[in-house]
Parts: sequence; structure tokens; C-alpha cells
Amino acid sequence: MDTKKTFKNIKEKLSSKCASVRGFTYQFFTAYLKAKAQHKTNVENNIDDSYKDGYVTLFHCYDDVYESYFYTKNSCAYCVFLELMQDVK
Repeated sequence: MDTKKTFKNIKEKLSSKCASVRGFTYQFFTAYLKAKAQHKTNVENNIDDSYKDGYVTLFHCYDDVYESYFYTKNSCAYCVFLELMQDVK
């Protein structure tokens, strides 16, 4: 995967679907990809890094994502981002 090209494509699609893409940066995108890869490794190796926040199950490998501006302040666009990432291999 060409990360920069994928980032640009996702940002263009996100911009067409959302009024604001504030916080969607290349730094966030690479942190998300790193967390996703770590989560996959954890699952393959039966490593449970989950924790509860109220009724929600979260994963420590995504902590940088959870603390990002994009996740905390632009959650609607974050949800659209997750939909778009379904098509990325």
C-alpha cells in the first residue's frame, strides 16, 4: 500500500462526504494504520489488550487514535473514515 496516496484518496472522499475533515492528518492516518496492524498481530497471537470504558470495549493499541483530535472532536467524520477504510486492503 502506498500510504501517502491512500491518505490523499481517503481525504478526498472524506471531504466530499463530510462538512469538516479537521484533524484528519497524515500523522493521524499513520497512527491508525500502526494501531490496526498491532491489533491484528495481537489477535493472531491471542494477546488481549482490551479494557472497558463504561459499556464500551476499547483496545490499548488504539490509545493514540482515541486521544487524537480527529477522534475526539470530529467523531462524525471519524465514522465515515472507518467506512472508507473498509475498502482499503
